[in-house]
Amino acid sequence: MGVSGFEFRRMAYALAVALAILTGCALGAFAGDEQKAIKAVKMVKPSVVSIQPLRLGASKPGLGSGVIVSPDGYIITNAHVVKGANTIRVYLSNGEFYSARVWRASPTRDLAVLKINPKAKTPVPRFGDSNRLELGQMAIAIGNPMRFSWTVTVGAISALNRDVRANGVNYTDLIQTDVHINPGSSGGALVNSSGEVIGITTLVYTGERTGVTHVEGLSFAIPINDALSIAKDLIKTRSKAANRPWPGLSVRVLTRQDKNSYP
Repeated sequence: MGVSGFEFRRMAYALAVALAILTGCALGAFAGDEQKAIKAVKMVKPSVVSIQPLRLGASKPGLGSGVIVSPDGYIITNAHVVKGANTIRVYLSNGEFYSARVWRASPTRDLAVLKINPKAKTPVPRFGDSNRLELGQMAIAIGNPMRFSWTVTVGAISALNRDVRANGVNYTDLIQTDVHINPGSSGGALVNSSGEVIGITTLVYTGERTGVTHVEGLSFAIPINDALSIAKDLIKTRSKAANRPWPGLSVRVLTRQDKNSYP
């Protein structure tokens, strides 16, 4: 039996409606937390840099990340990323790269400020309030693990105010997350779903206290309120005022896992 022109048009219309519904469903499935994460990454990514420190005698540069904190080229990262570096090269997400110098570092807080001389103003992200974080809220890490530049991983905030000792540093009030970070992620951005930087990714816990050789989902970040406060002090004064002393003395034998605690 043939199909009349009217019936053909009706079938075509029904098919178009079905496709529109399916397309709408697909977009709807993409418009919740995923859409927030995508938008947040687009907002912050231009402010995250790749840091490659070269140490004397090394055959290739090290790995690290950083976050731009001012339009004139100040960058915050972890002190252990640039410790002992003779030269430092910083790569921006737009492909530009610059030589950098350590403006000032606070080893006891594992934070350092680098300075580059950019051709134009560098993008600065929005900063959140790390005192208002809640357990279970979305956390997004943006960094450069294992030279896979500007890698994004997504998880949640697992705990707050964690104290961790690793590689001779007594970290206090850290943000604990289940976001995956790896060597090269240190100094990168921890971001909320609103596209605000809420922390500086710093270390992975490797289970040395229990003898476990492999653990997952235990990464830590320095709260951005603390990081910015120290960075501002280092930028303005270049003093050691930001080095908060640790009361007392603790001694222990370093394990193999200690050497692998830093990403």
